[in-house]
Amino acid sequence: MILMYTLIWPTTSSVEMGKAGIKNIQEHPFPDFIKPIGIYYVVCEDGVKSYALLEIEKGKEDEAFKFFNKRVANYLPVPGFGWREEILRTMEEAFPLIGMEAPQV
Repeated sequence: MILMYTLIWPTTSSVEMGKAGIKNIQEHPFPDFIKPIGIYYVVCEDGVKSYALLEIEKGKEDEAFKFFNKRVANYLPVPGFGWREEILRTMEEAFPLIGMEAPQV
């Protein structure tokens, strides 16, 4: 499974986010069942957005969500912080959700 986390904060909170990020790296390093695909940053009209694409080992999804809850908790005190968590599915994973088999492409 691929998870995408989108974090957003105002530029005025960037120092606090940096400190929280360092704290997360030190206190909650990624376990072996979570493989970062990429972490990206964008400056936008709302401030700063961070996109984290992460591959989760099959069967470890519940553990992964518990792990990310701990990481997100470190960001909650940052003024203006918000986040979104999305599960990204391949066609092979998504089509069965609507009772269909994925087409061959």
